[in-house]
Amino acid sequence: MNTERIKVWDLPVRVFHWLLFLLIVGATVTGKVGGGATLHYFAVALTVGICFGIYSSVLVASPLVMWLGVSRENFIKVSKQVEGANKDGAVV
Repeated sequence: MNTERIKVWDLPVRVFHWLLFLLIVGATVTGKVGGGATLHYFAVALTVGICFGIYSSVLVASPLVMWLGVSRENFIKVSKQVEGANKDGAVV
């Protein structure tokens, strides 16, 4: 059994490559086997759209956000402490 840890980028890259492979195979099959030209060009358009969508959202935006220095703390809502409230925020 392989106990090597998967790096953060391994899973998105693997999913991207497998989806790309399956969509290209699907586009080829629909073009060759009874799907006709309509399904073939639809599969090609779907393949191109998914490839560019995955590439732009995961493989470009994530490193860009990290490079800009954005962290989780930037998105955590700061809670206001109301006078007389307990630790859950309830005033009794």
